[in-house]
Amino acid sequence: MTILDRVLVLLGALVFAVFGFLLFFIAGGWDPSLALGDLVSTWATVSTVAPAVLGFAVLLLGIYLFFFALRGLPQERFVEQETSLGAVRISFRALERLVYKAVREQSGVRDLDISLKAAPEGLTISIGLEIHPDLNIPSVVEEVQRSITDYVLKTTGINVARIYVEVRRIARTEQAGA
Repeated sequence: MTILDRVLVLLGALVFAVFGFLLFFIAGGWDPSLALGDLVSTWATVSTVAPAVLGFAVLLLGIYLFFFALRGLPQERFVEQETSLGAVRISFRALERLVYKAVREQSGVRDLDISLKAAPEGLTISIGLEIHPDLNIPSVVEEVQRSITDYVLKTTGINVARIYVEVRRIARTEQAGA
């Protein structure tokens, strides 16, 4: 969901909330013709453009929310691997768990974030790491890359084209007695 989607859904929610409050008060015996009639007549005498613009904006918001609802949920992404008997589809979620397992087996890695992209030449993996202090970062990163490539190829048969590693944090050292 983009920021524009969130803003428009929020505006739609506010319009529906105001409408809901009006219906609630009408059900309680409030006569909207008195208050809203005065408001609309005052507003219409000041400007005929403002009610038209507001009405058009609410109409556009309603149309947008209608098509937003029809758009549906994003489909889960897969990597398809051909075999001699057919095709195997492996979800990105499953591949992320394999990468997670391969990385967590490496000493020196404390936490990670994973992002995957599929391409014809193979899988592109981006990971963000938190590693323990006092380690040689290039050697840890190289070992992580090698481990991921070997494990993913061994378990799925999918070639890993590239692995981008970003060391995002160095873990804090634990103080004795703290």
